[in-house]
Amino acid sequence: MNGTLPLLTALLAVAALWDWQTKRIPNGLVAVGLIVGLVAATYAAGLLGLGHALLGAAVGLGALFVPWTQGWVGGGDVKLLAACGAFLGWKGLLVLLLAGSALHGLLTLFVVIAARLRAQPAQGAPFAPALALAFIVLALSQPALLSNQ
Repeated sequence: MNGTLPLLTALLAVAALWDWQTKRIPNGLVAVGLIVGLVAATYAAGLLGLGHALLGAAVGLGALFVPWTQGWVGGGDVKLLAACGAFLGWKGLLVLLLAGSALHGLLTLFVVIAARLRAQPAQGAPFAPALALAFIVLALSQPALLSNQ
């Protein structure tokens, strides 16, 4: 995971900025992230690494499938989480998802309160910025939690 930290950080940073500005995450971005995550895992640990990456990606897809069907998150969020799973494996992905979801709740609360204070319609916050912030905090403070093993 340590060697891929800059790659995943860059992916999440670009996705977060794009999502914040447009409320969308480009398919090309998450596709490149998924491929890079799979290749990096395979390079680092061979077929076992590829297996961990594929399982992480599958868990990422599955974890947000129901929220996506309910319209709570977008398809780009689901695919971004799958790409994160390719880098982190399923265990690291679940830690990131829990932390990112908590931060997303706080960010959404802030955005809704700010909109109400300005007498504007309140909309939720995008998910990718919260996921990116959670990743950075975890990577700096608890990197072992993001292990792909």
